[in-house]
Amino acid sequence: MRKKAEQVDAYIELLLRYNTTHNLLKRKTKQEIIDNDIKDVLPFYNEFKDAKTVLDYGSGAGIPGILLAIEHPNINFVIAESIQKKAFFIKRAAQHIGLGNTKVLHTRISKRSTLGPFDIITNRAVGTTKTTINNSQQLLKGSGFFLLFKGKEKTINQELEGLNRKYSIIENNLIINKERNLLKIYND
Repeated sequence: MRKKAEQVDAYIELLLRYNTTHNLLKRKTKQEIIDNDIKDVLPFYNEFKDAKTVLDYGSGAGIPGILLAIEHPNINFVIAESIQKKAFFIKRAAQHIGLGNTKVLHTRISKRSTLGPFDIITNRAVGTTKTTINNSQQLLKGSGFFLLFKGKEKTINQELEGLNRKYSIIENNLIINKERNLLKIYND
């Protein structure tokens, strides 16, 4: 079995190779992926450590799902992506780097979805907080929570207006010149 750092490197190399023909993300170099994507997820790895099941939906090129699955091999991850070429890539990447804890689905998460239940539901830059909760609330365990990778705290607070839920905002200190935060919303 590969070491975690080797898996991350193999994932980035595969991502860059596929990206040249499939336009999976805006990044063009390994350093751009590290600075904008890895550092966006890395500070929050510990938030997932007690989970047994995680749904990452709208995963795009597999971020954060693939990175989290590498870090937490004992957690079962379901990565859902509605765009076929991206779902294909995520599945290929999971196989390529040897992620036995990951299931990839080509599907759109909606109020009618019947997956789960999950300890944690996560996504990164996928719609508003209210939309995420409305589309996936039924998939979350009663004791579960949402972990949403977000940008500015001001925007997060605007999205939380009228949302009557317990939450916390956890600041990302790794990314320079860009405000990134993790929004943790507890299930009621």
